[in-house]
This record gives sequence, structure tokens and C-alpha cells, in this order.
Amino acid sequence: TGALTFSGTLTHTRVGGSTLTNNNSAGLTLGNINLSSSSVNREVTFAGSGDTAVTGVIADGGTATASSIVLNATGTTLTLSGANTYGGDTTITAGTLLAANDTALGADTTGTTVADGATLAFSNNVNSAEAITISGNGVLSGGALRNVSGNNTNTGNVVLGATSRIQIDSDSSLTLSNIDTTFGTRNLVVS
Repeated sequence: TGALTFSGTLTHTRVGGSTLTNNNSAGLTLGNINLSSSSVNREVTFAGSGDTAVTGVIADGGTATASSIVLNATGTTLTLSGANTYGGDTTITAGTLLAANDTALGADTTGTTVADGATLAFSNNVNSAEAITISGNGVLSGGALRNVSGNNTNTGNVVLGATSRIQIDSDSSLTLSNIDTTFGTRNLVVS
């Protein structure tokens, strides 16, 4: 029932996608993760009812070049604080993904998508160039994109996939270079 820590390297060897489920209410901390052990790009989904922190590097692994991660864990937080290098996309369908490193979201080549009811949060003075698509109000209407702490910057496009909310918590700042309305006219609430 206490917090769990795994400081070694996890390597995904299963064909196809896998789900890492954490139901420990005290939390789980992981070290490095290799998303693949071959040239095959793989997807790992983080799920469950417990908060998870990955403090090491999430890498494609093997000779793969575009493995991806998904957060689908309502009411939980996945904290990524390593200098991640995976080349695929990041999808947040439920829960909060807290990016606490400049490259927490992997390579800047494919982007991050935040579904309605989910949140991408920044902390720790992140300077990112990630392309981000947001939709909706986020977890508990706290912002689909949220600045939790620090002075964070994202120079990549932020695309409004639907009417969306961005929240900037007190004593913090968030600098965005470009809000893109490619999908048409959208309302944006900033609080």
C-alpha cells in the first residue's frame, strides 16, 4: 500500500500496444522506458487509478523511430520529468499529463493531442516546441492546457480542436507563440 519505485529500465517487447496499469493509491515511480526492442514502433498506454511519475527517459528503443504514449487514466496524473526522446505522438484521452522537462513530450516532430476532459499541464520552467491540439475545458474544468508552476514557454502551434480553456495558475506564467484555428472559429477561455 506504500509508494512503489522501479528504478531500472522497462523494455516493451510485446507485439502491438500494451497497457501499464497503476492502481496503487500511493503512487508509482518509474525509471527509463524503452517503448520497443526492435524496429517496430509500439504504443504504451498508461492507465489505472494511481498517479505515476516517470523520472527517467522514455525512448523509442531498438531501432524504432516513432513509438508513442497514451494517457487514459481518469482522475490521475502522469508526470514526465525525463529528457524523453521517443519520436511518436502523445495522446491524452483522460487524466492529467504533467510535463516537467523541455522534452517531456518526446521529439517535437509529431505533437500532442489533448481530448475533451483531459489536461496537459506544464511546470518546472519548461521551454518546449511541441505542436499541441487541445479540445474542451480539461480535468474538472481546470484547463485542457494548464500552467501549474514556473515560467513555461511553448513555441509550437497550439491548435484549438474545439472550444477550449487554458488555465494559468497564480504566481506562474505561460508563453505561447501561436494559437492556430485551422479547424475554424473556436472560443478560447484563458483563466
